[in-house]
Amino acid sequence: MQYFLHDGQDQYGPFTLDELRSQSLLKPDTLVWCEGMTEWLKASHIEELKAVLKSVPPPLVKPPAITIPGTKASPAPLMLQPASSGFAAWKAIAIIVVVLVLAYAGYAVYDKQQQENQEQERIVREESLKKQVRDNIRAYVQAGNSEYRISVLGGVYGLSITVSNQTEYLLDNVRVLIRYIKANGETWKEETLDFALVPPNNKMTLRAPDSDRGTSVDYKIVSIKSEALGL
Repeated sequence: MQYFLHDGQDQYGPFTLDELRSQSLLKPDTLVWCEGMTEWLKASHIEELKAVLKSVPPPLVKPPAITIPGTKASPAPLMLQPASSGFAAWKAIAIIVVVLVLAYAGYAVYDKQQQENQEQERIVREESLKKQVRDNIRAYVQAGNSEYRISVLGGVYGLSITVSNQTEYLLDNVRVLIRYIKANGETWKEETLDFALVPPNNKMTLRAPDSDRGTSVDYKIVSIKSEALGL
């Protein structure tokens, strides 16, 4: 049986068992390989070399360089420990990814909170504006009349009423009461006009019923309904 030795850098051999014993080449941690082995093993792990290790005293001098002759069998390559730099690189990348994820999550939470705060502020401003409009609704919603004809014998013809919505909100219904007045100041009759869905910042005009009596008219807004304003 022939043995090859390896000191971690260079390979030596082959040697017979007697040569190993006589030349004191073995130490317990010397890497050894021979035919039939799949990998390098320490000499202390090979059964037939244990007797050699016991009989060989520690060498006093460094053994001379040995020329490696050609051999029939090639020893298995020495498996060295892989460098840890690859693991360190992956670890660094993983840490960077975790930091980025946490930073993004923190920003998302912050951004969401900012949006919620802005929305709450918008709602407060909107409610304040609505209250101001509700409290002064008659200043924002007004009615006016067109020219109309008065008959010689009495009677009102061609009257139109226009409702003006000067708010930013839809008016669902505006009711106008029209009073037809006789020459003596008494009311001849009353009519109502319902203005439905008056758009924001817009006007709506409706034709009033004609009357065969009366010499003048009077009108006023009697109700305003708006879901948007809470009216």
